[in-house]
Amino acid sequence: MADVVNAVSRMNERAARRIRLPHIHPHDFRHWRATRMLQAGMPIDQVQRYINHRSIRTTQFYAQTAERQVDEAGARTSPLQDE
Repeated sequence: MADVVNAVSRMNERAARRIRLPHIHPHDFRHWRATRMLQAGMPIDQVQRYINHRSIRTTQFYAQTAERQVDEAGARTSPLQDE
């Protein structure tokens, strides 16, 4: 299994270099997925089970990220911003 993880990591590194992105770790995909699930309204306990976190506290980190991203997007698109 470690060979597969290493191979995926190397593929990610090559792809990131090609498109001039910083290093992308396989765990970043997990973080991205959990954040998107929460943004889509999936209950946090279901996200916890889906990504197999033992503690809800770990999943809450993703929820905080999702909330911050929603707040930032709302600020960028606020009709009051243009006034």
